This record gives sequence, C-alpha cells and structure tokens, in this order.
Amino acid sequence: MSECNGCGARLLCNRDTSKGLLTIKVEDSAEYNVGDNVRITTAEASQDRAVRIGILYPCLLLLASAALLMLSGISQTVTVLGAIGSVALYYGLLYIVSRKLNDMFRWTVHKLK
Repeated sequence: MSECNGCGARLLCNRDTSKGLLTIKVEDSAEYNVGDNVRITTAEASQDRAVRIGILYPCLLLLASAALLMLSGISQTVTVLGAIGSVALYYGLLYIVSRKLNDMFRWTVHKLK
C-alpha cells in the first residue's frame, strides 16, 4: 500500500490489495481502463470540509471536553481519559457514517499521459 501514501482518498476508496487495483466510481468510465495512471483531485471546498471534519472538530472536541471535565472537579486522569474517549467516540461515529460522508465529497479523475 506504499503507493497510496499521501493520497487523500485512500480511506474512501475500494482497493483490492491482492491485485493492486483501486476502484473509483466515475461518470465517464468508458474512457478509463484498468491499469491507467490517473490523478485524483477534489475541489478546495471539499478539502476544507475534510480538514474540518477530520482534524479541526476533533481537536475542538478534545479541548472542550477536557475543559468541561476539568471545571467539574474531576481528577486529571479521568479528565484525560474522558477527553480522549470523546474523540474516540467522534471517530467511531465518523466511521459508522463514512459512506454517507463519502457522498459529500466529489472526486475528479484525470487521465495521465
């Protein structure tokens, strides 16, 4: 899977690692063949949305839950575990709704020469 390093879509794609194939849904699939070299891109708005969902919101959740737990007088150990647990729950929920989230992002495939 080293060829997928750095690819923003690697978690959203369907990959058959035994054959080295990557399956992506495209509207004009007739112009692509298995083995074609392609570049996958997305709009800047989709990239911004992905950063907010994947990084910003979890960081804010971590800070907010840690601050609330700390203010409630709970021990630091429980505060840390609770804050980390809230982020783990967030990512768990993202995983559950990942197919629905995938519909929010539009990918464009460009054939490389």
